[in-house]
Amino acid sequence: MREFAAYTMRGPYHAIFLVGLFGILSLLFMPLALPGVAALALVSLRLGLRSAGYVMVGALVPVLVGWWLIPMKAVVPFPHVFVLWGISLLAAEILRRKESHGLTAAAVTLACALIVITLHLATGDPADYWQGERVADAVGTVPAVDEDDLRKAGTPPRLLDGLIALLLGVVAYAAVLLGRWWQSLLYNPGGFGAEFRRLRLPKGALPLTALILLASSQIDTTLLDDLFIASLLMYFFAGLAVIHAIAHKRRLKNAWLSPLYLALAVLPQFAVVGVAFLGALDLFAHFRGKPK
Repeated sequence: MREFAAYTMRGPYHAIFLVGLFGILSLLFMPLALPGVAALALVSLRLGLRSAGYVMVGALVPVLVGWWLIPMKAVVPFPHVFVLWGISLLAAEILRRKESHGLTAAAVTLACALIVITLHLATGDPADYWQGERVADAVGTVPAVDEDDLRKAGTPPRLLDGLIALLLGVVAYAAVLLGRWWQSLLYNPGGFGAEFRRLRLPKGALPLTALILLASSQIDTTLLDDLFIASLLMYFFAGLAVIHAIAHKRRLKNAWLSPLYLALAVLPQFAVVGVAFLGALDLFAHFRGKPK
């Protein structure tokens, strides 16, 4: 990983190559966007928004060529990775300027909420829109997943607006975290873990979430459901920070965290909500002690 980060920071053309390469690969399988988005975030965190913007513009061309050459269907008429780049640049710039993971996670969650609203405006009634081939297009970059799989997992297609927004937000923020870790490997060894364990959401996060959900409930119950799904992002990462902080304080080995990540992989629909609930509860319980 350190070598990957060092190659990214060797020069702008090296960064453009990596961001563009993984952007093209993400057209086939969206999670492959993660290393490239993280490389872009690393440039932004270390050199600033202008340098990262230069890299992003340089990577646009090969990704657009790949989009044109690779026959595929998609929900939006442009590569999903462009959305990931935009969210990650916003998050990286906030983290670079404010040095607050809590504020950064809240900003990414707000971006997810805007994606939900945009999708609702574009698709109309999600229950009518997400049927048949459209569901296949939405999950087309995830092998062996179809509409029946969503229903078996207890996820009706009408909630795809919220799930798409949450997935984009999680990948974008995970990429920023990965970029921050790479930055610590190169320039501040050991600094990332302590910084992430201090992640605390802004005091107004929960009241603002409640207000937005209350307002959306007066408009459309499906919009309420989708915004609730999107809002899980910041509470989920806050919950992860709480768990890692407690494990670190008690000097537990990393193996103690294995059941958590196994649950996230096997039963994400339950594990994510549970961890997010812990993150929301921490706003009152202060499991790591009251903030100074």
